Amino acid sequence: MGSPNECGGGDGGTARLWRAGRPWRRASPRAFGRIARNMTLEDFNAKRQAYRRSRFVPALVFFGLFAAAGIATVITAKRIDKFGLDHISIAVLGVSYPAIGLLMYFVLAWIPRRRLLQLGLTCPTCGSRLNGFNPKVITLGRCRFCGTQVLESK
Repeated sequence: MGSPNECGGGDGGTARLWRAGRPWRRASPRAFGRIARNMTLEDFNAKRQAYRRSRFVPALVFFGLFAAAGIATVITAKRIDKFGLDHISIAVLGVSYPAIGLLMYFVLAWIPRRRLLQLGLTCPTCGSRLNGFNPKVITLGRCRFCGTQVLESK
């Protein structure tokens, strides 16, 4: 490894990458081997707007799942009032809450990250997000963590 901004050896994407004064961190396996052209500032802004618009659907799904957890609670409470605490009530709560929790995690964590990758709003070197308002990305066209050029020069 030469400089702090270089990636280490060809070990199939599990190389460690120095991130601007931060401790060593495993870089995303998808970040290595991805060849992407630098986008223009107009492309970058259009992709950021598309990402912001796409955040609306996961939020609606999250609140729908939150309502589903409430419905499961109401149904179970009515069953407990009618039959007492039985095995079916415990099974409904024991299965529905973890399942809904996993779906909520999936909706809030995995889907937005996948959308970022689809739009190309991640650094091709270190895999960090480029979508927030970051003066370094907009003015210099560089990743704020590793310093890789991600936007074309004017």
